[in-house]
Amino acid sequence: MDNDGHLDLFVGNFSHPRAGQDPPLFLKNLGPAEGFRFSDRTEAAALNWQESYASPVLGDFDNDGLLDLFLTAVYRNDHSVLYRNLGDWRFQDLTEDSGIRTAETYQAACADFDNDGDLDLVSGGRLWRNELGDSNWLRVRLDGRTGGSRSAFGARITLRYGPKIQVRQIESATGEGNQSEETAHFGLGSFEGEVTLEIQWPDGSLQWISSPVNRLLLVRRSVHVRSQAKGDHWRGRSSGQ
Repeated sequence: MDNDGHLDLFVGNFSHPRAGQDPPLFLKNLGPAEGFRFSDRTEAAALNWQESYASPVLGDFDNDGLLDLFLTAVYRNDHSVLYRNLGDWRFQDLTEDSGIRTAETYQAACADFDNDGDLDLVSGGRLWRNELGDSNWLRVRLDGRTGGSRSAFGARITLRYGPKIQVRQIESATGEGNQSEETAHFGLGSFEGEVTLEIQWPDGSLQWISSPVNRLLLVRRSVHVRSQAKGDHWRGRSSGQ
C-alpha cells in the first residue's frame, strides 16, 4: 500500500463497540530489517468507523500508482465507502463524489469490465463503471500452465518504472467470498516510458520482461525458467497486445 516492495495488510473488521472489538486496521509491513513485523497505521489513515464494515477491495481506481480502498457495509444504516490513497498512509473519503452508494451487502469485486484501462466495481448487485480519465496503466495476465497452475495463484509481480516500484500478488477470493479478476492492474500516473517486471511464479522460479505502458500483457511461464534456489534465471519475452 506504500509501494516499498513489501505486502501490507488491511483488516476490514466487522466490529461491535460494546464488545471492545478493533476497528478496521491498516498494517504496514516493516520488511526484512524488522523481521517482517507490522506497524499499525490506522490512526494516520483516519477511516471513519462504521459497525458493519464487511468486505474490502484494494485497487488503484484513479491509476495514480497507489492502492485505494473500497469497503462494504452490511447494516441498513451503514453504507459502503471509497477512500483514495494519498500516500504516506493518508486517505481521502471520496464516497459522496464517486456516486457509489450501497448498503446491506458483502459484495465487492473489481475488474476492468470495459477494457478501457481503469478498474470498474461490482457491489450491491450493480456494476459501477469507472470514468476517471487519461492516466497511464499496465495490466498483466499470467498463464502458468507449464508450472502446473494456469491461474498462477500466489504468483507475485514486481513492476519498476524510474525510481518507483509496485507489487501485486495473484489471488483468488477475498472478504466474504468475493473474487476480483485475476489480471494484475497497475496505475502509472503520468509515466509514459517502458516498465520492467519481475514475475515470481508459485514454484519460486523467476522471469523478467519489459513492456510499454497502456496495454494488456499476457505472460506465459516459459519451460526454460530456472529455480530461484539455483540462482540461474531466464530473461524471457512476453506475448501480449
